[in-house]
Amino acid sequence: MFLIFIKYTVPLETILLHVESHRAYLQKFFDSKHLICSGPLVPRTGGVILSCHSNRQLVDEFIKGDPFYSHQLAAYDIIEFEPVKYAEECAVFIEQ
Repeated sequence: MFLIFIKYTVPLETILLHVESHRAYLQKFFDSKHLICSGPLVPRTGGVILSCHSNRQLVDEFIKGDPFYSHQLAAYDIIEFEPVKYAEECAVFIEQ
């Protein structure tokens, strides 16, 4: 499992021009069950994505397709972890 922290590197006004395409891109991965949740930080200086991609290479490929990445709008910090305790409702994402 991976936590992906996104830090905007351009003004929020520029980010807002690309939010729709970013969210549409993410939706493909929600549909394929590779993402669990995502959303902006508060205050809005970036965002967080919780991913259940099976390995780091797939996460790197996923990020390279993100409009925020391709337009050089953000920096990414990826943290891999192994969940050992989780709510039963999350098992579908963790026990793949």
